[in-house]
Amino acid sequence: QAALRDNRFARNGQDDSTGDSRNLGLDWATGERGSGQVALSAGRTPRASVRDRFEQPIAGRNVETTQGLNARVSVGLVPQWSAALALAQSRLEYSAPAAAFREYEPGSPSAGVAWRPSAATRLSAGLARTRTDYPNLLLTGDPNDRRTRDSVEFGAVWQPGGGSALDASISRGRTKHQRFGERDFSATFGSLGWTWRPTGKGTLRTRLSRDTGQDSDVLASAFSRTTDQLRLDASYALSAKVGF
Repeated sequence: QAALRDNRFARNGQDDSTGDSRNLGLDWATGERGSGQVALSAGRTPRASVRDRFEQPIAGRNVETTQGLNARVSVGLVPQWSAALALAQSRLEYSAPAAAFREYEPGSPSAGVAWRPSAATRLSAGLARTRTDYPNLLLTGDPNDRRTRDSVEFGAVWQPGGGSALDASISRGRTKHQRFGERDFSATFGSLGWTWRPTGKGTLRTRLSRDTGQDSDVLASAFSRTTDQLRLDASYALSAKVGF
């Protein structure tokens, strides 16, 4: 899949821009035991709003480039049990040297097992490590910095019937900083969701979640924030090709 974007402004022609995105995916399965997915993505987007480390506008054109890889392999061990390995890797870069301190490269390998005691219930547990490198963050002789988060994760999915499905996840993680050890922290995060399909055409989704993550608008990777979110959305398919 590929997309081109062309943005034009009636009164601010200097902000006119073009961008693109590309996505490639592969799904595979071997009988009832193994399956996997691989997805590649890349994109280029002008970012005139990005400022330098002194919060001043950056002169000239600044293009944000992203690249990503997501891969997952699942294997059925015995009836009701399965195991999975996953890897997510991405990179964000800017063409303007003044914005280079905002660049980062996260990578996240994970492994887990799942148990399905019944057709309506699925329980899972896993371990994950997220490592984020900041190649140009600091002004010192060695500008590199690294942030690592190790977490243990538990999840559950229950489908009681009537078009309803409940899912929950909870994780406990510890974040460490290569250069900011005094700001290491531990946190608990997770989500609770409900999906209801009253008819074959309508879907209602509700999700309450808490997450911790980096803020790319600050000067140091030591800054983290917790986000609490409640999300409601509904969709309805008028036909096989029209929906809202």
